Amino acid sequence: MEVRSCPNMEAVVIDEDQDSNEEVVEFNQLRSLKLDDLPHLRSFRSKIKKAPPGIESRHKQILTADEPAFEEFLSEELSLFNRMVSFPNLEDLRLDSVTCEKIWHDQLSATYSNLKSLTVTRCDNLKYLFTTSMVKSLLHLKKLHIGKCRSMKEIILTEESIEEEDERVNKIIFPKLDVLELWNLPNLIRFCSGYQIEFQSLRDLDIEGWVTFSNLEKLSLYEIYEMKSIWHTQLAANSFCKLKSLGIYDCSKLMTVFPSNVLERFQRLEELNVRNCNSLQEIYQLEGFNVRRKDPQGVFTFQNLKSVEVSNCDVLKNLFPASVAEGLLQLEKLSIIECGVEEIVAKPEDVEPAPYYCFKFPQLTSLKLIELSELRSFYPGTHISEWQKLKCLEVRNCRKVRKFGLEEVHEEGQHSIPIQQPLLSLEKKLLEQCLKQRLYQVSFPNLEDLRLDSVTCEKIWHDQLSATYSNLKSLTVFYCNKLKYLFTTSIVKSLLHLKKLHIGECRSMKEIILTEKSIEEEDERVNKIIFPKLDVLRLRHLPNLIRFCSGYQIEFQSLRDLDILGCGALMCLVPSVPHTDMMAKQVYTETNHNTEIQSLFNEMVAFSNLENLNLEEMHDMKSIWHSQFAADSFCKLESLKISYCSKLMNVFPSNVLERFQRLEELNVRYCNSLQEIYQLEGFNVIEAFELRKLSIEGLPSLKHVWRKDPQGVFTFQNLKSVEVSNCDVLKNLFPASIAESLLQLENLTIIECGVEEIVAKPENVEPAPYYCFKFPQLTSLELIKLSELRSFYPGTHISEWQKLKCLKVCNCRKMSPNLEEMTLEHKDLIAIQHGQLSFQHFSKLKVLTLSNLQNRSQLFLIGFLKTLHYVETIVVESSNLEELFSFEGFTLVKNLKLFTVDNLKQRWDQDSRLKPVLQHLETLSVKHCNSLINIVPSSSSFQI
Repeated sequence: MEVRSCPNMEAVVIDEDQDSNEEVVEFNQLRSLKLDDLPHLRSFRSKIKKAPPGIESRHKQILTADEPAFEEFLSEELSLFNRMVSFPNLEDLRLDSVTCEKIWHDQLSATYSNLKSLTVTRCDNLKYLFTTSMVKSLLHLKKLHIGKCRSMKEIILTEESIEEEDERVNKIIFPKLDVLELWNLPNLIRFCSGYQIEFQSLRDLDIEGWVTFSNLEKLSLYEIYEMKSIWHTQLAANSFCKLKSLGIYDCSKLMTVFPSNVLERFQRLEELNVRNCNSLQEIYQLEGFNVRRKDPQGVFTFQNLKSVEVSNCDVLKNLFPASVAEGLLQLEKLSIIECGVEEIVAKPEDVEPAPYYCFKFPQLTSLKLIELSELRSFYPGTHISEWQKLKCLEVRNCRKVRKFGLEEVHEEGQHSIPIQQPLLSLEKKLLEQCLKQRLYQVSFPNLEDLRLDSVTCEKIWHDQLSATYSNLKSLTVFYCNKLKYLFTTSIVKSLLHLKKLHIGECRSMKEIILTEKSIEEEDERVNKIIFPKLDVLRLRHLPNLIRFCSGYQIEFQSLRDLDILGCGALMCLVPSVPHTDMMAKQVYTETNHNTEIQSLFNEMVAFSNLENLNLEEMHDMKSIWHSQFAADSFCKLESLKISYCSKLMNVFPSNVLERFQRLEELNVRYCNSLQEIYQLEGFNVIEAFELRKLSIEGLPSLKHVWRKDPQGVFTFQNLKSVEVSNCDVLKNLFPASIAESLLQLENLTIIECGVEEIVAKPENVEPAPYYCFKFPQLTSLELIKLSELRSFYPGTHISEWQKLKCLKVCNCRKMSPNLEEMTLEHKDLIAIQHGQLSFQHFSKLKVLTLSNLQNRSQLFLIGFLKTLHYVETIVVESSNLEELFSFEGFTLVKNLKLFTVDNLKQRWDQDSRLKPVLQHLETLSVKHCNSLINIVPSSSSFQI
């Protein structure tokens, strides 16, 4: 159907009978509809009808807009297609020079769902094309052309209900749209707002003519898989000139972001994000720009650019032309992740480059270069770079990096021979000297966070580094397998603000700080390196590390956490002799069994505030502590964890014990040579230790936790938890005097050990007549698979376990149960019933107290009591039993006491034969049994 050039037409279909039923007229077979040059057309179908009451004519609007009748009237009048007409199979719709204010009624159903092509031109009263609810039904739309609509401000009107929708559904998808053309729309300010738009099949996007987007500030393009170009060759004069943010995501065929013909339009751009554009070859296309030069040489700048993030662009070789990089004075964040980038800044082609470039980034605070397998340099030519405010630098898995800073090149004929390249250089030289020596410089005077991962440089800083790294707070270096050292002594002295130092998986690293030769000429009084603010130090999997430093005294004034893991060759953190004499001294030491070199910590290193120490996989370490320390080292240590140190012989020699009074947690695991934890010989100072948790596991050579009984010289009165497992030759756990002090102990677990008794009998001294072991806080005791365990203590003693709730004794075959008195509650009977406690533990029980029993316990209680062949006294208190016994097998009970058994009505049922029971009963006590009717049946009597 085509209707055109009818200047007076107001409707295509009209109902003359204004009282007729409003039935929908369907055009079922209509596939194509074109309406052209119909200046007075207001509605496709209309009635001759009067306005609602109160409206004399369409042109005299009296009612207020909040009246439903008025709103419905306006919606019907202003819509080209209202609810009275339907085109269920319409595929092609073209509107040209139609003056309606909107095309579809607000409540339009999905009767246009088959529309494939829509063209709207010269409809000057339209302010928008779709509403969000309408556009979601156009799933088959393939082509959308909009042009010369002078009033149009947006393509899709966001309805107010969007604020109430779940954010997860705020997406509009055009699954089949492959052509979108917008031209000559001078007032268009946006396509849509508040929704993410996804063009899944878009191949051609044309924006031209008077589509100005003159006020557009943010543009995001998602998943336009077929799009090769964003901008048309001709745009309106001021289009995109106010654009501040541009995001391009998953546009797999896009080749260029900014063609040369549109570069000057984006001078206000502040944020650029590009992700997953696998065909992207360049951000800035410079062919044809400024005559023949591929570098614009300062013709324009992106001086407002603040953030650039580019990721997963495999064929992209660089980001910026050199002159663009020179103008990035406002750049604050630069992130490049998983790209094919070979250099950050490209060297100009087909033009003579400048003698040198000066790249200044005065506002940059964060630089991340991650997984750039082809990255070789920041810029391949002569340059200076300055990074005054850089706080976070992360370089990870950039294996081809060879220079990121200083380079000296000597000319021989036409060949350049570069010397060994450090990653970063901060040496400040005069520009003339830089040009003369061809030096490449970078400067990061405010860098706070530096992360290097999988970088193949042989050293990080130039040897003559000045104090331009003095603000560094965090340094992380991982998988840099060519590094043999991290700092020189001169460099490290400038790192006064360093707080965190993490070094790991650097296979070639032999020392953290390289001692320079000039040390021998220095005054001994200044041979000290101080880390005033370092609070975390982690050294992990450095298999060739033999020392932290040598020849200098190291002082960690603020260190709280020290973690050394997988440094198998490390025996002494800071040797007390200069490194030049190290090898000769070490040979002498091994020959004479001197422990000076073999002790990990000595007087050369001070830890005045250390709280947590973790040592793991230190295979060559035989001793942790030297006999001499700095005055206050380790006095604040709270947690000590040692594991997989196969040559370690003991943990605490007697000469260092008093330093560890504040230790709260001790964990020792899998040290095959360890024979004792606390060595007590010669320790005579009375001390109380703060230890709260002791965990010991997998120590096959451990003979003693405490080698001898300290006889009260020191105590562990704060110990709450002790867990010991897999210590085959350990014969006992506590000396008697220490066991007497465990008043706070809550948990004691011993599993698979050679323990013969829990508490050892004193040796070489006269033991006390008896010991009283009280454990008033102990709630859990587990003795599991102790094949040699015979007793708790082999001598005369008393033990009290007032709060014990969980007792597990399994596979302790040599232990003879001697339990004579016990109290059980309802939950304890359930535990026995479920097999958590064996009946054998009660074989010698004489006194049994039953408390808080439920009547449903009676059936199991009967069977349980039958196993107690020696019980003489039974006390039942605070229980809900209705009947006590209903069997005749209880013959040895001498004393029976009932207290507060409120529901008890009779002790035995009428049919019980009580003579065997009553003939041994000596004492019967009954108190507060309010429901009790009789004590025994009338047929029974007590034998006196």
